[in-house]
Formats: sequence, structure tokens, C-alpha cells
Amino acid sequence: MLWQRLPAAWRTENALIMAALALSMVFLLAFCGVVSGVVRSAEERHGQPFGQASGQTPEQAARATDPADSPS
Repeated sequence: MLWQRLPAAWRTENALIMAALALSMVFLLAFCGVVSGVVRSAEERHGQPFGQASGQTPEQAARATDPADSPS
């Protein structure tokens, strides 16, 4: 196998790099989960999703690109 042909120092270095990348991905996913939970909690306390005007349905908010489309 190609892995066994590499010098020991390279194998160690590559293993450390792969472990660091895997750990980074775990932390990134955990961070995204925490941010998602905070936003969801804030939206529940706020009473409506952020970016949605009062009296506006989620469908209207999704297609509202012009301030004239939003009810005031």
C-alpha cells in the first residue's frame, strides 16, 4: 500500500494533518449547530422569523426583494 511506502515522518505528519482536519470539521459542525439553536431560540422569543415583516407570510417574505412588496 502507498501509505506504507511513505517515510515514517511523513506518515506521522499526514496522520496529524488528517486528525486536525477531522477535528476542525467536528468543531465547525458543532459551531453551526449552536448558532442554529441560538437563532431558532431568538426567533421563538421574537414571535416570527427574522427577515419577515409583521403581517407578512413566509411565502411573501421569501419573494420580497423590493421594499414595496412588504406591508408596512
